Amino acid sequence: MIDRLALRNVKGQWGSYLLYFLTVTFTVSMLFAVENLLYSAELEKISASLSDISTMINFSVALVSVVSAVVLGYTSAFMVRLRSREFGLYLTVGMRRRDIMTLFATETAIISAVALATGFVFGFLVYEALMSLLTRIMDISFSFSLFSLKGTVSSISTALCIFLFSSLFSLAYLRKATISSLLSPPKSEKNTRYTTLWLLALILLFGAMTSSFFTVFTEMEKSLSGKSEGGGVMMMLFLCILFCFLFHFVLSKVLFSLLSGNRRIMGKGKSSIIVRSLQGKATTNALLMGTLSILFLIAIGASCISVTEKAINDMDIDKSVPYSVMAFSDGDEGFFSRIEEVTEEYTGIKSSYSYALYSQGQCQISRNIKGAVEMGWIDYFMALSDFNALMVGFGRERVTLEEGEYVVASRYREVISDGDFPIVELEGKEYRPFQVSFSYPDFFDRSVVYVVPDSAVSSMERVRECRVYSIDVPPQDPLDFQERLNQVKGPGDRVWSRDRAKFESSSTAGVLIIAMLFVSTVSVALSLAILSVKTLSSVNEDRRTMGILRALGIDGSGRQKIVASETLVFFLLPMVIPLV
Repeated sequence: MIDRLALRNVKGQWGSYLLYFLTVTFTVSMLFAVENLLYSAELEKISASLSDISTMINFSVALVSVVSAVVLGYTSAFMVRLRSREFGLYLTVGMRRRDIMTLFATETAIISAVALATGFVFGFLVYEALMSLLTRIMDISFSFSLFSLKGTVSSISTALCIFLFSSLFSLAYLRKATISSLLSPPKSEKNTRYTTLWLLALILLFGAMTSSFFTVFTEMEKSLSGKSEGGGVMMMLFLCILFCFLFHFVLSKVLFSLLSGNRRIMGKGKSSIIVRSLQGKATTNALLMGTLSILFLIAIGASCISVTEKAINDMDIDKSVPYSVMAFSDGDEGFFSRIEEVTEEYTGIKSSYSYALYSQGQCQISRNIKGAVEMGWIDYFMALSDFNALMVGFGRERVTLEEGEYVVASRYREVISDGDFPIVELEGKEYRPFQVSFSYPDFFDRSVVYVVPDSAVSSMERVRECRVYSIDVPPQDPLDFQERLNQVKGPGDRVWSRDRAKFESSSTAGVLIIAMLFVSTVSVALSLAILSVKTLSSVNEDRRTMGILRALGIDGSGRQKIVASETLVFFLLPMVIPLV
């Protein structure tokens, strides 16, 4: 009997549940696609060498799962409240509370099963589209691939956990609700008291939210430059989201209160109805607006990150690995021969250039860099002619030095920002710093190198032999090419492949773009679910208001405009701060 009643209720309430069902279906399809992408054979090969990729996807899945469970749970509970009179009648006619909870659980199971099946069908198509996008970004060939069993099981488990968690909100409400609370119409809230205190809290939260935005950018810059491990970024992101939620919550309370106290607005028929409707459920509306602001913030932030990540990574590659192959050795000439043999196996060598790093074995210039003396650093010098030859070969302008000048070139921003570089004596002449730069390409494998005129290194010892190569065509397998290069190097040797770095960068950027696309699209879908609930609430709970409007002579189109205006205000308010 309960099964038949549940099926009939689902059919009868299908119009109300449609947008909610579509949101759940879309969320499941995205989960299925991303989870299968994570466990695909193509990505597992890359993840073996790039652990950040799997961490990135797992984090995005966890974030979306938690947000989806909370939003869908709240949405489900909200829709149960819309049917409170129905459940109250069930109790009145003698139906046990346990049977009502079973009825609701059965309805949820039916909707979830249909959404799960539909989501998997569309998820397979989304998976193929995401795989095509990833391979295009990574510049590798795309082939039609089947979903993985591990990814399918993982996505089913995640979806079931979301459904189970979201149902707990509604079951908890049905378990505690009394007949009178279910049958009674929802009570309207009184006007917000202590408006001045709420305004003060709003100003403080705006300052905290703005400060957290700027701190997030600062922490991200520190993380990218290596000054921090990224924990500060996650903490500030959490605080940023929290302050954004609280700000919009308080903003909604204050705005509703101020509007309801404005005589000019309340003197207008339609405006007063919209304000009274929003003020009547001020706390609920404020919570929903706060949640919407978080979803918009996540969606907009994720979209911005995905757009800029690829360009930033390409710029970083140009700096960190400017030439096709870069080899460094303490003096083993056989090392370069082995590098050339391996390179010829995979592609052809177009040109090469040999140069050296020099040193006096002292730490005169670097002594003021934090930790340099304790770590046993020595000053490394590079001849200006070698530096300019590499700059011109890379398509950059030559560097010009006057007599008695040197350039500080570093691979790391924090090294040059912390250092105070003095005047130094070389070959009987004094040299002062002409330029301190982080932007030069890394033609060396040391943290900092001092570029000086050729005469300044004429009597110094060659302590590091270097050679760069330009190749004909990129190797077909950059990972295997780098592995073979690593096999021929000795203890004091280092070798970098630009194509391997580009492949790693493109892989990371591609996965990040997909992860951010996943997070942003699901956030938008969840926002639509909240809006659907709000619209249903306006239509179903405001029947008395609609009756008054009808009695006042406002036709159907006028009533629809009022509901649309209320929903528009509810929708646009949380978008203001995230868009800015």
